[in-house]
Amino acid sequence: MNRILRKLANQTVYYGISSIVGRILNFFLVPLYVRIFTEGEYGVYTNIYAYFTFLNILYTYGMETAYFRFVSSENNPRKVFSTSTAGLAISTFFFSILMFTGQEALASAMGYPGHPEYILWILTILALDTLAVTPFATLRYRERPIKFASIKIASILVNIFFNLFFLVFCPLVLSIPDLASLHPMIHSVYNPETGIGYIFISNIIASAVTLLLLFKELAEFNLDIDLRLFRRMLSYSMPLVIIGFAGMINDNLDRTILKHLLPHSPEQNDILLGIYGANAKLAVFMVLVIQAFKYAAEPFFFLQAAKSDARTIYAEVMKYFVIMGLGIFLFVCLYIDVFKYFVGRGGSRYHEGLFIVPVLLLANLLLGIFYNLSIWYKLKDKTSLGAYVSVAGAAITIGASFLLIPRFGYSAAAWTKLICYGSMVCLSYYLGQKVYPIAYPLKRMGFYTAVALLTYGIFELLQRHVIEGRLWMSLGSATVLFILFATVVAVREKIARH
Repeated sequence: MNRILRKLANQTVYYGISSIVGRILNFFLVPLYVRIFTEGEYGVYTNIYAYFTFLNILYTYGMETAYFRFVSSENNPRKVFSTSTAGLAISTFFFSILMFTGQEALASAMGYPGHPEYILWILTILALDTLAVTPFATLRYRERPIKFASIKIASILVNIFFNLFFLVFCPLVLSIPDLASLHPMIHSVYNPETGIGYIFISNIIASAVTLLLLFKELAEFNLDIDLRLFRRMLSYSMPLVIIGFAGMINDNLDRTILKHLLPHSPEQNDILLGIYGANAKLAVFMVLVIQAFKYAAEPFFFLQAAKSDARTIYAEVMKYFVIMGLGIFLFVCLYIDVFKYFVGRGGSRYHEGLFIVPVLLLANLLLGIFYNLSIWYKLKDKTSLGAYVSVAGAAITIGASFLLIPRFGYSAAAWTKLICYGSMVCLSYYLGQKVYPIAYPLKRMGFYTAVALLTYGIFELLQRHVIEGRLWMSLGSATVLFILFATVVAVREKIARH
């Protein structure tokens, strides 16, 4: 079993590297956009990509998870690939045609009358990315994280290159009279009036390159398409759309609703939203780990399902995930005096919101635990029950937000996430033990959680009564406490093995 778990851990590392590198590379585009575009233009980009997240759930409708479910149980993996790919291609065609014919009305509804090209660009990106879903899933199913990560990073590099080409190189060449001989060639591919559109065009090119790099996987498509199989896959995946939309509410509602629920002036609400949003970014470390884990774990869970010791493996995976998540929680919280400079210099007002970081880290850890627990409804084709759990979480998010934020401020948004994901974990565990019981090591995970929280509590007491702002003492105490936590875990696991 240790060999199996090490394999999952190694794959998680590869996926994690691609996610982290991708975030870092994309981060470098933000200063470029802010410098070139006005706040209003950048707002267009931000708003349209918010719609993209919504439409992406609609376009893919859970077919990626359905692919893993059926490719691991059917005797003909190529038929599953061809059937799911054909289904996605046909639905993408009809979705795109439907929205393309109403692009002017959609553009007006989004607040951009006279710019139907925005709809065309976003539909093109969606179509290309949707066609890449099953090839990428195939790489994950075949346990090829290096190729998966390489293609993802290559796509990001292509995107950055064309952003620099259209937004920096072309305007620069046109601004230099001595390069007038090159101007006709530049004008043939560049129009200054396109402006913010070159962000979308660069994304289109990157998505097209991604498909080309997935050519080997796409070439496995054939006409061995099973309509009965597709109906089964569709029945399985449809509730996952509800789960996706509910997940969007749970993940994004805090930032979209804070401005409207905080009981201050619009200007003060904007300031508080900025403080909340900046500090929420420190929880991204947990989010990146969860994303990397999901990439590796989803096909892994389905591949293990037929084994006699599958439930034991799932329990061990959960235990080590909790240990890893608690380690990240402590690492960020104990070294907060370093991480806080990611959201502002010394004395920055952003630092007054640092107290929400531990809450958001724990909330995201609970989300990762919920993802681990979700194996019961994915394996047993109970995705409709999984949808009920996610909808219940969304209802808690909406209700608690309206109830708590006006009274307690932006800290309530963080606590709402924690309450929501904690409730989803409890409900999912309860239902899962009825449908697909797994003997998770609850006592040991509870012990590690208690030790982690006690460690953080000791650090907070030291910060207030001993350290008192001295960085060297803060870092020294953090290091000693983190090593102590790691030692407790290592000794406890060694004892358990023997």
